[in-house]
Amino acid sequence: MDIEIRVAKLEAEVESITELTRQNTLAIARLEVRMDQGFAELRKEMATSFRWLLGIMLGGFATIIGLMGRIAGLY
Repeated sequence: MDIEIRVAKLEAEVESITELTRQNTLAIARLEVRMDQGFAELRKEMATSFRWLLGIMLGGFATIIGLMGRIAGLY
């Protein structure tokens, strides 16, 4: 009789652990989806920022080359 009670408690514990494991697996899957979406947004923002930075750098470089040419008397 004592063993049956212990086995019943053990079975209840195993069921509880199984349910928690299932919930954790679902939570991890949702977190992966959210992370993928977040990284996609971050990649998009970084690409836009890179284009702006590249444009500003090329504009500045062209300005410096133009000023150097003007100072050197090329035109």
